[in-house]
Amino acid sequence: MRLRQSGVTMIEVMITIVILSIGLLGLASLQMSSLRLNLSAHYHGIAAQQARDMADRMRANIRGVLSNQYDNLAGTPAPTKDCNSAAETCTPTDLRIHDLFEWNSANANLLPGGTGTVTVDASGTVFSIVLNWDDRGDAKTYSMRFQP
Repeated sequence: MRLRQSGVTMIEVMITIVILSIGLLGLASLQMSSLRLNLSAHYHGIAAQQARDMADRMRANIRGVLSNQYDNLAGTPAPTKDCNSAAETCTPTDLRIHDLFEWNSANANLLPGGTGTVTVDASGTVFSIVLNWDDRGDAKTYSMRFQP
């Protein structure tokens, strides 16, 4: 005697679709997390590059570093001279202001809410370069210490 089984195949198909949908939602979530973390890593790499940029700028202006002009640098002051021009003669102070303006302008353009500061320790020989930015509502910081 044969029993009639109507609708069993339809139930099996519906269960398969539900399981497949849950798996695809998981994959979409994984992809979104991957994109978010990739962007965060990209910003971290930019911050490291910007910190090295300021360290190089300070090494290029060693007279300004030795006269302690790079302590407590912050903000984006407008430079009074164009130190990129061969026609201008820039003092170490002019170069420090120019460096800070270019550096923090680049920080603001490359990192969301990006700002940078430079401080020197009590010995006057070890500098800390700190960059801060906003990574989707999460405050991020990158710091680098170096001796010119």
